[in-house]
Amino acid sequence: MFIKNQSTRTLALWKEKPFLIFTSRHGMFDSDVISIIGGIETKEGLLLIYNASVKQNKQHLLQLGGVLFDVNNPKRILWRSEAPLWQGVVETKNKTNSITPVGFVYFNDTFIVYWLTKEGNMVLSTFPSLFKNTEIYQHKILKRSEKNPIIKARHNQEWEIMGTFNPTVFQDENNVLHMFYRALGGDGISRIGYAQSADGISITKRLPYPVFEPTRGFGMPDAKKTKDPIGYHPAYYTSGGGWGGAEDPRVVKIGDDIYMIYVAFEGWNSVRIALTSISVDDFKKGKWNWKKPILLSPIGEINKNWVMFPEKINGKFAILHGISPEILIDYIESFDSFDGTVFIKSSPPKGGREDYWDNKMRGVGPSPMKTSLGWLILYHAQDKREPHKYKLGAMILDLNNPTKILYRSAHPILSPDMHYENDGKPGVIYASGAVIRNDDLYVYYGGGDKVVCVAVTPLKEFLNYLVTGNPDSYELKKVI
Repeated sequence: MFIKNQSTRTLALWKEKPFLIFTSRHGMFDSDVISIIGGIETKEGLLLIYNASVKQNKQHLLQLGGVLFDVNNPKRILWRSEAPLWQGVVETKNKTNSITPVGFVYFNDTFIVYWLTKEGNMVLSTFPSLFKNTEIYQHKILKRSEKNPIIKARHNQEWEIMGTFNPTVFQDENNVLHMFYRALGGDGISRIGYAQSADGISITKRLPYPVFEPTRGFGMPDAKKTKDPIGYHPAYYTSGGGWGGAEDPRVVKIGDDIYMIYVAFEGWNSVRIALTSISVDDFKKGKWNWKKPILLSPIGEINKNWVMFPEKINGKFAILHGISPEILIDYIESFDSFDGTVFIKSSPPKGGREDYWDNKMRGVGPSPMKTSLGWLILYHAQDKREPHKYKLGAMILDLNNPTKILYRSAHPILSPDMHYENDGKPGVIYASGAVIRNDDLYVYYGGGDKVVCVAVTPLKEFLNYLVTGNPDSYELKKVI
């Protein structure tokens, strides 16, 4: 369910197109149909009360949600209720009868909502002022594009019919953005698709075929050796719904080559990190002559979320393969040494910052980006209080010693709140691509393991926020 905004100066001429401001949220109390009851201006902002009730047979679970908007910019959400503001159960005489909210008033720091049943009875629900003894910040640091999702599955393409998500990107010398994304086919295999953008948001080119396909031992399971049936397997939903393939790519351009790290997934008994590359010359000609992949991680370990730095450090390739409880980086003189007996030893992420939003760490996101402060790293984490949400954070690593964390976001910079981030696998924002274009940071992410999205923020303000840890430094309004 969508709630849109449209403005006019005259109440007669509507020049602007409707603007999507918020939606229902899968996995939350307001996952079903939502409708606006009314709004009121408070000292904290413009408060909108909405109905999120659920009907089952004769019983009605009445639920109220709230959204607070900036007075000066009504499209800007400052806060939204994570739990119902009020709940109550009402039983009607039969299955077809309904109960409908007809309005509310705000009186003496109390909200009174009026409900009307089909029998003509009035029901009142009351709840106190929302913001008593509470500090509320706007933490919407990244601004989603209004064009999201920018890439969706094409149902006439069998190789990506189940989903297109988890993109990786790089820019060329002409500021053209090149995107490689994970495509899940009807056969349950993940392949890599390619798209292009001139402005970083609108897709100007997209190929009708995959540019990289997994091979046996590098993401293509052997059907004779696996007990899993060939095809889509819902038991592997935590891997995007597939049963094998090349997953979650990360690319960097170093010198005359483009390197791609990806997860070679062959069932949960074989989840390994693979690396391949293609020359810039072949890439520009559209000759997808990827080198035979090599395996960076050993057999018997489950590894995901490894990235390569976009330039050599002290003359060596740098692979970041862990972020918690410490930053883990291996330096490689030459990948020729990976002959099937040499591997990078890693360990899965553990713990997190106990008193922060990222008390359960998941892994690094896009490849590192060089800034004036140091290496900018985006990462995925969860809050034990909200385990159903996969959120995005940021940190700055020292340029000369990238195992040293200099700054870290005090809040999640993006959370899965839009419908397209919850329609597939609910509660997932998976950022795997990012670039700095002019003065802005562009972050590309998979929404709900199903679509490709983008969000943008001014780089200067973003870095300032990471240094201070204070959301006010990012021109975020402290409501109370």
